[in-house]
Amino acid sequence: EKTEGVSGNMYESFGAVPVSGRNFAKLLQKGESVLLFPGGLSEALHRKDEYYTLKWPEKTDFVRLAARYNATIVPFGGVGASDAASVLLDPEEAKEFGESPLGKLLSQVAPGGVGRQAQAAEEEPSGGDGGAADRLAFKDIPIVVPKAPWQMSRIYFMFGRPISTAGLNVRDAEQCAGVYERVQGDVDGILGYLQDNRGKDPYKEFAARVLYETQFARSAPTFSPPPLGEDGR
Repeated sequence: EKTEGVSGNMYESFGAVPVSGRNFAKLLQKGESVLLFPGGLSEALHRKDEYYTLKWPEKTDFVRLAARYNATIVPFGGVGASDAASVLLDPEEAKEFGESPLGKLLSQVAPGGVGRQAQAAEEEPSGGDGGAADRLAFKDIPIVVPKAPWQMSRIYFMFGRPISTAGLNVRDAEQCAGVYERVQGDVDGILGYLQDNRGKDPYKEFAARVLYETQFARSAPTFSPPPLGEDGR
């Protein structure tokens, strides 16, 4: 069983499962709530120029599956987590650095250092069993540098207006595409709203929050989400 590096078991410990129509259907059949990221791990472990870039697939499969089980789709967005670390090297750069004389030296001094994780992920055999650990393994790993706690911005989350799929004809491509576009628009709107308003939050930075919360013994206030309107937010 794989337990090291960026193998599937690490993600499974957080409740992750391989993205597939079958797994999605099983979860919905059991009445589970499913948190779905459009671009999956490649979106979470993004590159230097991909901060808050959503990677929507062209197909509307998740809308069709949601409609098949009368599931409710809730648009969701979060801002701040990507700012907790800086991408130092993209995957290709990390691999190139790992093969350089300096990278090899660092890997000897500190196994698993810069560039070594990306190289090890490529070299590590999958085991060939097709298990969840293999399918959850992720090889394109950027090298990130965590920011100091006092440099970290506040993290904001927001849920949009629920979208019912009851009565949606799963065989109607145009109808499904319309719901898909609405979900995309709502998520994009949420991210835009959070990014715009966090700049106005006087307690966005760590030091300001600590001073306020130490003085008043309560959480520092922040902006409120807008009323749920016709735009889905």
